[in-house]
Amino acid sequence: GHICGGIRKLAAVATDDFQINFYGDEGALLPACVISRQHNAAALKWQHKSCILATGWHDGHIGVYSVNSAQKKLDCVYTNDQSHTGGISFLMWNPACNRLVSGDAKGLVRVWKVGLRV
Repeated sequence: GHICGGIRKLAAVATDDFQINFYGDEGALLPACVISRQHNAAALKWQHKSCILATGWHDGHIGVYSVNSAQKKLDCVYTNDQSHTGGISFLMWNPACNRLVSGDAKGLVRVWKVGLRV
């Protein structure tokens, strides 16, 4: 789980039906916070300084989402379908939380400069 603004704990759960669901306090599903794609999620990584979740998918897609805890909704702040051709195998934030490292099943590693204004 992750602590996020007005939501004391927040969990992001990848399902086997091409979604990531978010659950708040008491395990309640947040219906406005669902990410759906045509492929399954392969990696999820919370940024430890804020309510930002990086997502990696089996088709190589990278997405970064900001959780608006006041409105209990998601905002997509970054997406990339071009850089990875293999499924994402790991995601990691650097300690300053301004770089995201992604790696795929073909061995390609990318470093992203993330300039998020949230």
